[in-house]
Amino acid sequence: MSTEVLRLSGNYIIQAVPGGSVLIDPTGSSATTGTVTINGNLVINGAQTQVETQNVSVKDKVILLNDGEVGPGIGGLIGSGQQSGIQVDRGHGASSTLTGNLVLTELAWNDGVNNHQGIWEFTVGNGVAQAYSAIKVNAIQYDGEGSRLDGRLIIFGNQVGMLNVGTQGDETGLSYASRVTDENDIPNKYYVDHVVSQATEVAFATSATFIQEGNSSVIINDYTKTGQTSNIIAFIDNVQTVYIEPDTVALAGIAITSSTIRTSTTNTDLILLTNGTGNIIANAAISYQVPDVPPTSTPNQVKVYSTSTPGAGASGLLYVNTLGTDELTGARRAMVFSMIL
Repeated sequence: MSTEVLRLSGNYIIQAVPGGSVLIDPTGSSATTGTVTINGNLVINGAQTQVETQNVSVKDKVILLNDGEVGPGIGGLIGSGQQSGIQVDRGHGASSTLTGNLVLTELAWNDGVNNHQGIWEFTVGNGVAQAYSAIKVNAIQYDGEGSRLDGRLIIFGNQVGMLNVGTQGDETGLSYASRVTDENDIPNKYYVDHVVSQATEVAFATSATFIQEGNSSVIINDYTKTGQTSNIIAFIDNVQTVYIEPDTVALAGIAITSSTIRTSTTNTDLILLTNGTGNIIANAAISYQVPDVPPTSTPNQVKVYSTSTPGAGASGLLYVNTLGTDELTGARRAMVFSMIL
């Protein structure tokens, strides 16, 4: 195929009548085949550029929109709601309520500390029918840069809002709460409400090992995780008040092991008190074990204890007070003594 070349010594203008049209048709039949190639820059002046090709390939790494803005702000207005971005026609033209939009909106926003300008918005529709649309991603990365370098990703700033996992908050096997298993998973309210209070009733309640409010806390350690004896420890105002092991309970200074009650602190009295005029009642015999060290007297107290070698009273039950130590005498031995004396 031959090629005809038009060579000019100066500029070349193709001009139609005002409001007319200029057609470049490489096919000669108004078909959609053929190629028009422009070597050099292409400048298009006008209010509208329409491209009807189905595939567009652009080598530019950055596409500039709103070029030539004199500012400040899109349309020369800051905080006006002016927008610049990409719009997708989903039927019935660009003015339709079906359009998809990715735009930078000229509005101010606050992260809770500092004010900023400009918000990227994903929306559907136009005008009063415009609504925010969903964004589907696999991850969001926080770069830690900017005016706030405290490592936090701001979600709401100074606006009222809530994070919600949708309709995944029930106890079903596929619920969001059932998948909160990793140390870095964020629990929802349903998980927090049920993991402690109904741990034996819901399948996803795997562990709640630490509860704290201020200086008071409860810690749970299990053999399957620590390799040591399982226990539960409670602190009130930073003071340990409860310690529970499989066979021992220590509660506010009292230790219970099997059928034994003792004080947790060495050389501390174990005191039984009633409220008001009540009595201490035992419905079985009380056995006095021989102490390792006989007790000494204490003011305003009478101490009763036993001995392995009964004396003249034949009871082996002794008492000590501020007047001294003596043995309680049985009835028969007391009668013999009275007859002798």
